[in-house]
Amino acid sequence: MKKRITLSNSQDKSHPDIEGIKTNHTPGAGLANLFDYISHLIHYRKFIIVCFSLTCSIAILWAVLTPNQYKSYSSILPSGQVDQMSQLKSLAGISSSASSGENSSELFPVILRSQSIRNAILDREYSFDDDGNKLSLTLSEYFDQDDPDLLRIKLKDITSVSIGKKTGVVSIAIETEYPRLSQLIAEEYINQLEEYNLYHRKSHAGENAEYLSNQIVQKRLELEIAEDSLQEFQDSNSDWVGSSDPETIKMLARLKRDVTVKSQTYLFLMQEYEAAKLDMKKDVPIVRILDYPTLPTVKTGPYRKMVVIITAFLTFIAAAFLSLIYHLFNRSSKEFDKDSFNIMRHNISDAFPRTEVTINRIRNRLKRRESEVV
Repeated sequence: MKKRITLSNSQDKSHPDIEGIKTNHTPGAGLANLFDYISHLIHYRKFIIVCFSLTCSIAILWAVLTPNQYKSYSSILPSGQVDQMSQLKSLAGISSSASSGENSSELFPVILRSQSIRNAILDREYSFDDDGNKLSLTLSEYFDQDDPDLLRIKLKDITSVSIGKKTGVVSIAIETEYPRLSQLIAEEYINQLEEYNLYHRKSHAGENAEYLSNQIVQKRLELEIAEDSLQEFQDSNSDWVGSSDPETIKMLARLKRDVTVKSQTYLFLMQEYEAAKLDMKKDVPIVRILDYPTLPTVKTGPYRKMVVIITAFLTFIAAAFLSLIYHLFNRSSKEFDKDSFNIMRHNISDAFPRTEVTINRIRNRLKRRESEVV
């Protein structure tokens, strides 16, 4: 059934070439289009089957050639001083880098991701058994790579380090194609963390103890010099005990006062130094292992079936879409006529009234220039 498009007077004046245009508005047009698309897909079935088969073959080949991956897990309990305000801020969603203690376990993930720790992991040689075969290799041999930067990137790809926001537990996960290698790398991460805390990490108490130690050496020398000066003065003035000479009494009092002050300073520094040494032992966070690195027995990847299924589905959708686009362009190029263009222009002018005015202005300018040239 065909209906004639009727326009208002204003529309007839602005779009005179629209009059008489006919279009189809049958009730079953949508269903007919659906059947048309289905028949179109059947028509291009060879193209869809070829794309589907080729992509699925590549996905299956990848799934067969990719080795199994095994992940070893480990976790570390929080340690060190914990700021209560930082906990309240974290619960409230407010984060502050200054609120976390410098010597708490909150810095463990940063240390584990550091370049020095990664270099130590990469420098070690790992020996292990794999299905009865004794293997000994470095990570450079495992990744088949010699460039240091690329090695650190590859090590980062197989390593996962995270910390729980509420519990503060640090989790470490290593994934390789050898179960025992994953466990050894995770153990080496923990060993390197312990070594860094004991021998490289300096706390405030450690720096304070080092400063007090240097001050004690200096004050001891000053005290010895003051005592030697007092002793020398007393030896040169043998009658200093019962002397009534004002200069002798004045110099003796000054030397004794100097010795007393320096002696008290030295004793105070010694007490502070002993207290700082005790604080230094408490200030270094202890690596408390909650879960030692596990030896994985079940593979954690790759997900072969899921990859093949998703690849097949996406390939079918993409091939059907491309064939549909080709069909629409091919049909539109055949069915394009002046009436279809006028309908489209009429719809655009209704939606954007200024567009028609702009087009007319441009058309008039072009005509005016052509007439001037002629």
